[in-house]
Amino acid sequence: MSDKFIAHITQYADLDQEEVSYIQSLVPVRTYKKGDVIFSEGAISDTIYFVLKGCVRLYYNVGGPELFTQNEIAQLVLQALDKPIKIIHLPDWIRRLTIWLARKFTSSKTYGPIEFFLSAMAMDMIAPKYGHHQLGHYFRKQCEKIVT
Repeated sequence: MSDKFIAHITQYADLDQEEVSYIQSLVPVRTYKKGDVIFSEGAISDTIYFVLKGCVRLYYNVGGPELFTQNEIAQLVLQALDKPIKIIHLPDWIRRLTIWLARKFTSSKTYGPIEFFLSAMAMDMIAPKYGHHQLGHYFRKQCEKIVT
């Protein structure tokens, strides 16, 4: 694999054999399997990586040790946006009626997403606790990106 790396470099710079050998001695070639973590968010790296074959996916770990209701998540978002917190709760019969009306009078292409989201609104969705980031902090960072 280091030959592939050297071939790429020599497209941009003329190297003699001594320079090639020196680079090969400095640059170890590592192989990773799908799903391996190469480096973690927040870690300070002293390494540069060159991908010779395959691809690298970047993930932002937004998990945290907190559990939130849907109301609490909505409150965090509104606070991050500096908006007044005003959440209106409709009776559940309105949600069920909307699903029934959508199913009765629209195509499955239309009522499918409506039914999914309205059904999800009535569920408790709890994921395992992991990570160390705070959701409110994440929302504020996202809002700052939008503003700038």
